[in-house]
Amino acid sequence: MTGVPDATSMVYDRCAAGYDQQVDHFRRFGRHLVDLAAPSPGDRVLDVGSGMGACLLLAAGRVGAAGHAHGVDISARMVADLAAEIEARGLSNASVARADARSLTVPDASVDVVLSAFSLFVMPDPDAVVTEFHRVLRPGGRCAVSVPVRQVFPGDARRMAEIYGRYAAQAPTPASIPMRFDMDVAGSLTRSGFVDVTSTAVTEELTFSDVDTWWDWSWTVGSRALYERLPSSMLEGLREEVTTALRPAVTEAGLTARAHARLFIGHRPVELP
Repeated sequence: MTGVPDATSMVYDRCAAGYDQQVDHFRRFGRHLVDLAAPSPGDRVLDVGSGMGACLLLAAGRVGAAGHAHGVDISARMVADLAAEIEARGLSNASVARADARSLTVPDASVDVVLSAFSLFVMPDPDAVVTEFHRVLRPGGRCAVSVPVRQVFPGDARRMAEIYGRYAAQAPTPASIPMRFDMDVAGSLTRSGFVDVTSTAVTEELTFSDVDTWWDWSWTVGSRALYERLPSSMLEGLREEVTTALRPAVTEAGLTARAHARLFIGHRPVELP
């Protein structure tokens, strides 16, 4: 598959088994994005970076038997697991395939809605990807994108960010996955020809039963790429530091973290006769 970044793909292959097992992080934000895009019965939806189906499965329910929801992802493991879930649910109006988001094998002007949840900010060439979103949408179609504002840290988020930033700076190998928490999504959409671009801030509160549960969860998201760059001694040092930092934040209810995201929507202009 031309152009697929293998290092990124393999990291997410290894994340797949634990996705949304400890908390329903992706499902919650996926619902926000699908609600924003508002697919209608009969619509054709393309979910780019479909992961384990947080948006795709919900969109399939919204478009009904007359519509179709198709997902693409670079992770072969996630694609296989999501395909199995689609089959287990007996969904005839949903499908998934492995693809490079920069060169989608989707015809021009063939879909009504494009979704991209928590994926554009880790792609190596987001402007090229957004240009593909514009190409595959029919005139009048809409594109909805979500990006996290920052990493999800429980407890003292500033202290946690300092700890992780220090270890990232000391890691002996460079990062394989770019994480552009501050990326200009609205600008990218506008440059690619989208109009009426708006954004919305969304926050969800996540509760983990204890520090170990949060640590296990952190292996299922982008922080895994940092963990795999660290020698075992450094990784153990990181875990000890974050455990010490988080222990005072644990209450009877568990360990709480606030997850912040921004949701964007833009429209492909209607072509005048």
